[in-house]
Amino acid sequence: MYVFIDTNIFLSFYHLTSEDLEELQKLLKLVEDQEITLLLPEQVIDETKRNRASKINDGFSNFKKDKFNITYPAYCKDYPVYADLRSTQKALDKYHSELVKNIQEDIDKKELKADLLLENLFKVAKKIKRSDKIVTAAKQRVDVGNPPGKKDSICDAVNRESLLSFVHKSMPLNLITEDSDYYSPLNANKFNEFLEEEWKQKKNSNINFFKKLSDFFKLNYPDITLKTELEKDKLICDLTASDSFFQTHTCISSLSKYGGFTYRQACDLLKAFNNNQQISFIASDPDIYEFFKKIDNEYFIGFEDGYEEFSDLLNADSISDEDEIPF
Repeated sequence: MYVFIDTNIFLSFYHLTSEDLEELQKLLKLVEDQEITLLLPEQVIDETKRNRASKINDGFSNFKKDKFNITYPAYCKDYPVYADLRSTQKALDKYHSELVKNIQEDIDKKELKADLLLENLFKVAKKIKRSDKIVTAAKQRVDVGNPPGKKDSICDAVNRESLLSFVHKSMPLNLITEDSDYYSPLNANKFNEFLEEEWKQKKNSNINFFKKLSDFFKLNYPDITLKTELEKDKLICDLTASDSFFQTHTCISSLSKYGGFTYRQACDLLKAFNNNQQISFIASDPDIYEFFKKIDNEYFIGFEDGYEEFSDLLNADSISDEDEIPF
């Protein structure tokens, strides 16, 4: 699945946004698991780095200035709670100063949580180099007045031409942006008609348009949570390292409760089956067979490496009674 995320979405995690950083963590997990191919034009990388400081400052500057100031009428001092209130106010000012100091240190070291997540995300994304050909096409795009883009700027046009140059025909694209240049003039919740038609003509596929990363997840991965994915990873790891039939049955029982797996998780399950005899030796046991048969039907279609071995082991005749090893 191809996904393009515009610069404004990445930068929003440095600012005031309704999105939670867990959305970035979920995205990173899906990209690492090869469930999603994140398309990352070189232009987006530069724009994110270039605008990081100003975006942070937009939100952080006011927070630094905020004080817990209260104007007290003279008669407040006559009440016992006055002293407690003044003490609490001083404590709040102290905590605020400490928080500002800690945040500023992380900003200077580029160690905000958003910094670390984006750094890792950019490492695993599919980068699209900004070639001279792409820049030339972007300039021509702006010259003739085709969207997206602002006057006297080719940045958005470079991103558009980067995607057109990379994505193969018939491959749909999921595009996430809050830039109004991509909106329809008739309905801000719909994709720009010109851009949509252009993509259909040149790529013979559709663009799925989202304004928020969370909206993309709600439609495509409604049940995914970071906690759940990490739990599945651990169970698959335990299954891979299983050294007893009992542990194998226990892991399979736990994994069977989950409704879906990523591409990488499916690959790891295939390798575990092929490489660990504690699994393949009892493949005819109903719980083992049913689990891997279901995984086979839903995820192993198109797999080549190791699939033939898996199929032979899964469908082999049950081992004879005298060969069975007790639990």
